[in-house]
Parts: sequence; C-alpha cells; structure tokens
Amino acid sequence: FRRVLFRSLYAIMLESANECANAIAEHISGSTEEFANLMNQRAAELGCTNTHFANPSGLPNEEHYTSAHDMALITSEA
Repeated sequence: FRRVLFRSLYAIMLESANECANAIAEHISGSTEEFANLMNQRAAELGCTNTHFANPSGLPNEEHYTSAHDMALITSEA
C-alpha cells in the first residue's frame, strides 16, 4: 500500500493525475467533498484568507479560488 500511495502522490505532483487525487481523497475522507473541506480547514490554519478549495484535484470550479499570497503560504508549508 505504501508504494502505491507514494506513486500516486508522485503522479499528482508531476503529471496532474486527477484520478489519483480523487482516489487518495476518497481513501482519507470517504469523499472528494469531505476532503475539500479538510483542505479548506488546513488553509485557514495556515492563515489563508482568500482561498476556497472545491475539489482535491484543482480542476476548474467556480467555487475554487486562491490568491497569490495564500498560495505562497501553502507553498511555504509544503
């Protein structure tokens, strides 16, 4: 399982493998929607004030937005 997880994370970071992002989200939270809620909670903990995630993959969605400042906070944490 650990090897599959690392390969999936690698695919998400380098190949934008949206299906891997969704699979990991469903495994961790039970649904992509609940995982997006966790992402929003974490962003708020980091001090992001203009960020809302609508899905774990970053695919276009009208409710999915961030700012350059918030992205810098997120990137710094990563």
